[in-house]
Amino acid sequence: MKKNLKRFLTIPLALTLGFGILTGCFSSEPTVTETPTTQQPTTTTPTTTTEAPPAVEVTEFVPDLSEHVTLNLSVFFNSSVHMRYTVDGGVHRPQSEYHAANGRIYREGDFKPVWEELQERLNFTIEDVTPPDAVNIRAQFLSWQAQNFNGVDIMVGQASDIVTEGVVNGTFLDLSEYLEFMPHFSQFLAENSVVETSIRAGNGAIYYAPYFDGFDDVERMMIARVDWIEMLLDSEDLVFNTDRVIEPHYTAFHPEVMNMQLTTVTNDGSRVQTIQMSQTENIITVQNNLDVMNGYNLVMALRDHIDTVYEGVFEQRSHLFAGQDAAYNADELIALMRAVYANSTLLTGQSEHAAVPLFPRSHQMGRVFQLLSFTEIWGVKGQENAFNYFYLDDNGVIRDARFDMEMMAALDKLNQIYREGLILQNFDRADATDGLPGNDHRARLLTANLGFLTYDYNQTTTVFNSLADTIEGFNLTPILPAMADWEGNGEFFQYTGSWRTVKSDGWAILASVANDEARLMRALALFDYLYSPSGNRLMSYGPEAWIDGYFEYRGRMVPRLSEAAHRELQELAGGNYTNFYRMWLGATFPIGYVKEQGMEHQTVHPLGQVGLERILRSVDLGVMRHPVVDIDNAPSYFLTMLPSTFATTAAEETLLLEQVAILPSLFRAGNNNDDRIIFVDYILHGFGGTMPNGETLMSQQELRDWLWYDLNGYLSMEIYNAAYQRMLEFRRNR
Repeated sequence: MKKNLKRFLTIPLALTLGFGILTGCFSSEPTVTETPTTQQPTTTTPTTTTEAPPAVEVTEFVPDLSEHVTLNLSVFFNSSVHMRYTVDGGVHRPQSEYHAANGRIYREGDFKPVWEELQERLNFTIEDVTPPDAVNIRAQFLSWQAQNFNGVDIMVGQASDIVTEGVVNGTFLDLSEYLEFMPHFSQFLAENSVVETSIRAGNGAIYYAPYFDGFDDVERMMIARVDWIEMLLDSEDLVFNTDRVIEPHYTAFHPEVMNMQLTTVTNDGSRVQTIQMSQTENIITVQNNLDVMNGYNLVMALRDHIDTVYEGVFEQRSHLFAGQDAAYNADELIALMRAVYANSTLLTGQSEHAAVPLFPRSHQMGRVFQLLSFTEIWGVKGQENAFNYFYLDDNGVIRDARFDMEMMAALDKLNQIYREGLILQNFDRADATDGLPGNDHRARLLTANLGFLTYDYNQTTTVFNSLADTIEGFNLTPILPAMADWEGNGEFFQYTGSWRTVKSDGWAILASVANDEARLMRALALFDYLYSPSGNRLMSYGPEAWIDGYFEYRGRMVPRLSEAAHRELQELAGGNYTNFYRMWLGATFPIGYVKEQGMEHQTVHPLGQVGLERILRSVDLGVMRHPVVDIDNAPSYFLTMLPSTFATTAAEETLLLEQVAILPSLFRAGNNNDDRIIFVDYILHGFGGTMPNGETLMSQQELRDWLWYDLNGYLSMEIYNAAYQRMLEFRRNR
C-alpha cells in the first residue's frame, strides 16, 4: 500500500522553533492576542514575554487535510480519565458542568478541550471505541487482543505488548516505512539516539509512537520536610523528646574511617567547590552505642558528627541535607530519620501518632516501587531504569539489579530501618494510614503533619505546601540525592537514575488501516502532529485560551500558562497539574508525544521550586550526574541511558513467554490489586523471616539464585543482551 501512496504537496513554511522539538510541516500555533497577566500566588513568576521564539524556514512534506475522515480511537489513561468529559462527584473530580476558559461548557460525554481541538485542527472525527468501563491500559489491550482488534484503528498500549504483537502477528503498522510522511517524528528520532534505539523492534520495525512524561530532565526526587531538618539541627532552646526510644537494627553501611574530598555546588549556587569530609567513627555506630537512643541523644550525636566531620564547611548544619551544598551519605540520612522518629511530639505537636520518616505515596505496587528507588542512597544501580532493573557494567554488558547481591544487601538495609519504625508500617496495605484525613498514604501523612520524607514527583507532592496556612512553618521541598560510591572506585558523588526518557506506554496504528489510504494518511498526520511545535504546544499546555505569552525555561522560550489556567488549576484540581490536565483538558495522556516540562515547572509550588532549582543547578554545573540520552556520546557505560524496550525477535519473544514468564509476574509494579513485587516481602519480613501465611523467606543468596537459575533470569539476560547488541549494530549501520 505504501508504494501507491500519492505524494502530497511539499512547500516551504516558516515555523516556530521550540519545546525541544524542531520545526515542521504544521503551523506553529494559532494566532492569539497576548495580554500580560499576574501569576497566581501558588506558582512561580518567571521572566515573561509575549514574543514567540524565532521562526526558521524549512521545506518538507505537508499532509492534505482537506478530506474529512473518521478514525476509531481507543485512548484513555484509567477508569476516570478518558477522552470524553466524565462526571464524578468526588473531591477534586469533574462536576456536572465544566465552564472552561475558552468560553465553552463541557458536560458528560463531550470531548475534552484538547481532543475537541485536535479534531478541528486536523479535520477528522474521533469515533471513541474505548469501552466506558475500561480501567487499565494493559487489561484493555488484552481485551482488544481477544477480539482480534476488530473495530479499532488507533489504540494506546504498553510498549512491550505493542511490540510483541507487532513482531509475532504483524498486527500494528510499521511506522518506519512511513517516516517520509512524518517529518517531525522522523527528525525527533534522528536527533535522539536513545529514543530510536528504544523503539526499534528486533525486525527493525517501529510499531508505536512513544510517550514522554518530559524528556532529558530529572523525574522523581527525594522530597523532605526541610523545616523539620532545620529545627532538629539548627534551632536552639528546644525540648527534645526522651519518651520514644529506638531499638537499633540498622548497622553502618559505610566504613568507620573516611577521609575524602567531595564535590558540591556552593550554597549560593555560583560555582563548584570541593569540601573536606574527615570521619573517625560512623554516625550509625555512634548512635548504636548510645546508652539510650532517644530524641535528645540521637540529635546531639548527629549535631556533633556534623560539627566534627564537616568542620567549617556549612553555614548551618541543616545544609548537609537541605542546602545547595548538600553532601550527606546514606548513614547520615538514616541517622537523621532516627532523630525525626524519636522526636515525634516535638515535630508534630501531638503524641497520639508517631512521625513517619519514610513513606510511599500509596499501597499500590506502582507507588511502593518507589521505596526500591530509595536503595540509591547505598549506590544500588538499575532500579530506576525504564525497563526491568537494567544498567550497563564496566564492559558495556547489561546487568539486572534483581540478580545482584548489592540489591539483596540493600533490601536487608530497608528491612533494618523498617524494623526501627523508620518506614511506614504495613505500607503495602490500604489501611496503613486509616483514621487520618486524605485518600492515600501521602495525603494522610502530610495533612496530619506526620510525614517526613518521600521519593516522588515534585509538583504533585509539594502542592501540599498549601498546608502552611494551618501548619506553622510547613516546608516540603526536594533535596539533593545522597553521596555514594557509584562506580566502586572510592569516589563519592550525587547521582539519580530517575531521568525522563521513553515511558512504558504509547500508541499504535492497526496495520489494517493501511487498506484505506485516506484514513492511513490522517492517522499518520495525527501521530506526526503531536511531535510538531503546534501539536506539542496543544498537548503540553492545552488550547490557546490556557496560554498567555512565553517565558524562559532552562535556556528555551516556552508558552506561559494564562491566568485562567492557573485559576482553574487551583479551583478545580487543588493545584495538582496532572489531575487538571487529564481530567479537565484531556492532556497528559500516555500517547505519542513529549510532555513539555516548562508547563509543569510553572505549576510547582514556590516552596517546591526552591529545592527543584537546587537540583537543576547541580545538574547544570555537572555535580549531580544522571543518565545521558545521547547514547552515542555518553561519557561512560554507567552514564549511558538504556532503551525502554528491546528489539527481541519473534523466537526470543516466544522463549521469554515459555521459559521466563514467572519472573516478570513477580515484579509487576502497577496499580492493580493483584500486582506484587516480591522484594516487598523481604522489606516487610526480612531474609529468613516468616510471612503471615507461615512461609519462611529465603536467605539473600537463596533468593538471588532462585531468581537467576530457577526462574531463568540468566536466560532473560542472554536474550536482552543479544537484543541490545542488535540495536547498537542497527544504529551503526543505518
